[in-house]
Amino acid sequence: MSPRYLLQLERGEHSNRDVNSLPHWLKVLEVDRIRANASRVPAWLVRAYDVAFGADGFLADVYTWSEALQEDQLRDLPRRVRDRPIEVMPGDEYAYLTRDLGEPGDSLRRLLLTQASELAGQRDRFRAAPRMWAPVTGDKTGFLGEAEDEAPEGTIAAPGSMLVARFVIHNIGQVRWRDRLMYRVGSASVGMASSPCVPLPDTDPGSTADVRCVLRAPTAPGTYRACFKMGWMDGTYCFPTTLLGVLFTVIVPPADIADPYQDWPDHD
Repeated sequence: MSPRYLLQLERGEHSNRDVNSLPHWLKVLEVDRIRANASRVPAWLVRAYDVAFGADGFLADVYTWSEALQEDQLRDLPRRVRDRPIEVMPGDEYAYLTRDLGEPGDSLRRLLLTQASELAGQRDRFRAAPRMWAPVTGDKTGFLGEAEDEAPEGTIAAPGSMLVARFVIHNIGQVRWRDRLMYRVGSASVGMASSPCVPLPDTDPGSTADVRCVLRAPTAPGTYRACFKMGWMDGTYCFPTTLLGVLFTVIVPPADIADPYQDWPDHD
């Protein structure tokens, strides 16, 4: 394998797509083509680099998320067609949010009931006044890793336990955020279980949004990650060419090394 060929593989240039086959939004929007085509890097190369760099599955996770995002990017508009809250019937919002989680304890049930009510309001407002997505230069977001004390990256969790991930997201642009959501990238039932999406508080430019997402840790030991991206009620992504959104990592340790160091709380 020549260095030039390997470079093409890393950039996803080994199977360049005809520009005429791209959806209209992607042809007219100035984007980083390498980023938009990230999932075209071969899976075997990603796995090889993951092992070589000791990435503990992180590169493989990024590949999985980029595969899901590329499928959505090829639609006009860049939109997911699965697990869309716009299709949730009135009264079913709580069941939608807890479908992959199971029934939580009292404190988490209150949080999910609040989110179900917010989701219902967003859906009804969107149906009354649908909006079409268009790229806006002044619409920008930032995530600086706050909330580490409350929900640190790499949280150790008991097998099968429920926990809350907290994200503080900055509106660093000039566009007001209204009726937006944080969507789970990929399947909400694979690895760490979560709701398909959670409501994002309305946020003015220069302000921050505090987002809380209920998760259920897997039962098998390992390192697990979940990725969330911002979108609207109909499944359209606000920033479709951004490969990653906000991430949360949970470590489920093997029982033989976890018990001496951790008094696990009762499962919800």
